Amino acid sequence: AASLFVALGIYAQESKPVIGLTEIGFVKGQTVPQDYKNVEIQVRAALSSSIVNTRRFAVMERSAEELDKIRRENIETSGAINPNSQLDFMLTGEITAYEATTTVIPLVLANVEVPKFKLAINVKFTDVHTGQIVISEVVTKETSGQGIKVDQCAKELSDAVMAKIINKLYPPIVLSVKKAGNVIQTVNMDYDLGDVLEVYKNGEEMFDPYTGGSIGFEEETVAFVVVFEINSTTNIVKAAPIPKEQYEKAPIEKGFGVRAKKIMKGKKEI
Repeated sequence: AASLFVALGIYAQESKPVIGLTEIGFVKGQTVPQDYKNVEIQVRAALSSSIVNTRRFAVMERSAEELDKIRRENIETSGAINPNSQLDFMLTGEITAYEATTTVIPLVLANVEVPKFKLAINVKFTDVHTGQIVISEVVTKETSGQGIKVDQCAKELSDAVMAKIINKLYPPIVLSVKKAGNVIQTVNMDYDLGDVLEVYKNGEEMFDPYTGGSIGFEEETVAFVVVFEINSTTNIVKAAPIPKEQYEKAPIEKGFGVRAKKIMKGKKEI
């Protein structure tokens, strides 16, 4: 997702954390398509672009061996976060699925071919300084439409990957509230128009009764809001309770947390 933190002045920094991006290849042993090299290049290029477009990170593209060497040097020379470090995070991934199909739509004058692409990547995002794996999961995207090429699917997949990373490191919050109608603005986290978001506030901190360590905060749902506008330039979305009687439970305030709400249709979660 591009330009994620334009409206969040608190994230302005002189130097940006560096994400090391390795080559992205197909899972070993998997049957690869004829144009596999082009797909690998498109996915890596899209990931690199998505990292830069967040305006929150810088990217370092190297081989896995080179990045691992830098990672090990960081661990050996610094037990804490080193502001002069070459590398802060590592993003690695393997393409686990790729499909390219065409649907023929018969029209009066001529048939129209509509290409469809599906890409899935198993990504791992690691904090170099602590060794903690921040994210490890398979992300999948499907894209179709006239004139669509694999690079568009790769872009949407990469934006979804970065949205997950940003959401994990810097959970989105309500940036502003227009009291008339309780319209909120928040950072776009790969949302679509019509998506339902949960607005919540944190309560008391909770502690593990055995270790004494913090396990998070009590959460109280404040409202459910629906995305009705997405600014493609700033990547800020607007959402509001629609209808108000059904979604709003309490007044929304700036700084409250925001996350996508999972909706159940029958027995299927979407």
